[in-house]
Amino acid sequence: MYKTCATGNTSHFLLLTSHYKNMKKVTKKKEISIEGLKHFDYKDVELLNTFITPAGQIMGKKRTNLQSKQQRAMTLAIKRSRYMGFMPYIAA
Repeated sequence: MYKTCATGNTSHFLLLTSHYKNMKKVTKKKEISIEGLKHFDYKDVELLNTFITPAGQIMGKKRTNLQSKQQRAMTLAIKRSRYMGFMPYIAA
C-alpha cells in the first residue's frame, strides 16, 4: 500500500509495509528454566509462584516460554494448589 504525503505531491510516496517489516516487536519475557523437571506438583508452591504475576494471575505461554503441554500441566497444578488451599486465589 502506498500513501501520498500531506502536501498532495505524488512524488513522495511512503511504503507502509516496509515500515512495519523493519519494526521489531519488543516484549518483556521472563526466562524461567525448568531443566530436568518431570511434572508440576501442586504442593510445590515455591515453583508455582514463579508462574504467577504479582496480581495473582497465571502467566501466559509467551511469557513463561513453556511448551503447550507444560503450560497446561502448570495451569492445572496451580488451580489444584489454589483449590487445596496451598496458594491464594488473589494476591494478598
